[in-house]
Amino acid sequence: GGSGAALAAGMCFGATGSDLGGSLRIPASFCGVVGLRPAPGRVPRGPVASPLDRLAVNGPMGRDVLDTALMLDAMVAPAGGEGEGA
Repeated sequence: GGSGAALAAGMCFGATGSDLGGSLRIPASFCGVVGLRPAPGRVPRGPVASPLDRLAVNGPMGRDVLDTALMLDAMVAPAGGEGEGA
């Protein structure tokens, strides 16, 4: 919720968060900003401890769709690279 509130208050143009069951998208919608849950593996992550952790993803938040797209572009794995850490 803090990232969504910071975006809505104009403190930043973009933020990141993690999402398994809506932790990124729901606070964004409550604050009137955009939160995007990318497909698993699209944004790189470090090693995961539990098989369920593989369902959680990191994603961008922005003041609008353009800001969110810019954040996602900065976060995505390079072409041909591994999306998940080993």
